[in-house]
Amino acid sequence: MTIDEHALARLNDAWFAAFNAQDRAAIQDLYADDAVVVPINSGIVRGRAAAGDFWASFAEHASAVTITCEDRRVVAADMVQEIGVYAFHMKDNHRTVSGKYLFVCRLEGADYRICTHMWNRHLWD
Repeated sequence: MTIDEHALARLNDAWFAAFNAQDRAAIQDLYADDAVVVPINSGIVRGRAAAGDFWASFAEHASAVTITCEDRRVVAADMVQEIGVYAFHMKDNHRTVSGKYLFVCRLEGADYRICTHMWNRHLWD
């Protein structure tokens, strides 16, 4: 399998648009039914609806999210892994937080859906 770069670009663009709009339903639609989100300082979030709830709530406190993909690779016939770095601005205390992220996406029809989404934080933030 080759990576469908256009489909991944659509996924990333849609995620940022939904996050910035704090649109729970739009965020939720980007995750697989069996999605797992592994956030920092919080419990594991399981399922599409819970992922939408988590990110919509988080978006109330953060803005200016950026990511830089450093590597993409095929991990199964219909799955791609992406790793990179992220940064965002906390609205509450005006700090910039940065770290590394990993997500695994599954191709469902013409679109990728996020199956696993996890990240860590740089200790110096």
